[in-house]
Amino acid sequence: MLEMESLQKSISESPDVKNKNLLKKKIRETGIRYSITMEKRMRR
Repeated sequence: MLEMESLQKSISESPDVKNKNLLKKKIRETGIRYSITMEKRMRR
């Protein structure tokens, strides 16, 4: 979860709009990956 927070922080600090969009995409992907791994852990 810490990783997500730092990504969000870098978004708010980023002046470049393109970078913001890329970071948002990255956060979405990490969020999806994170929830998938959590689901797998819960199933065990």
